[in-house]
Amino acid sequence: MKNFFRRAGGACIAVAIVIAAAAAGCTKKESDQAASSEIASETLAPRFVSMNAPAPDFTLKNRITGADVKLSAYRGRVVMVNFWAPWCPPCREELPDLVGLYEANRGKGFELLGVFVSGDPGEVDQMVRQHGIDYPVLTGDESVARAWLVNGIPTTYIIDREGVVRVQYVGAQPRAVFEQDVMRLLNN
Repeated sequence: MKNFFRRAGGACIAVAIVIAAAAAGCTKKESDQAASSEIASETLAPRFVSMNAPAPDFTLKNRITGADVKLSAYRGRVVMVNFWAPWCPPCREELPDLVGLYEANRGKGFELLGVFVSGDPGEVDQMVRQHGIDYPVLTGDESVARAWLVNGIPTTYIIDREGVVRVQYVGAQPRAVFEQDVMRLLNN
């Protein structure tokens, strides 16, 4: 897992690779096909995320409570799934915005799931306390990150009330960007 995401000089290399690939004209379809053949035998997440298609289900442990959290249990709500790591500066930068977004919209049918995919679990616990994170922080792994096509972190998906993936972001975003998409889906 340590080698899945790397950092250098405080910057997330994986994000730089994604940006460089996009600039070079690498298509999502090509990367999907390569990733699909690589883990076709995975049993945890048997299919990959696709835009405007049902979100691949997962069951992950809540880092704080130890309870199992199943994505499909949130059907009927707008769900944001944020893949992150404590060592990633852009991930740390967007945490206050995510906490604020969750606080402002949780009573309106919105849920936020943070999926920690790399790094020291002790640092995750410290960040939860430091930032007052009260949304579920789940312990992910490489197979979930692959199934969700997480090539850089943070990577965030927004899922509509029917469980369909509607939006994807790679890289940190300001709260206003997330909020616009969340509100659009909440109001549909």
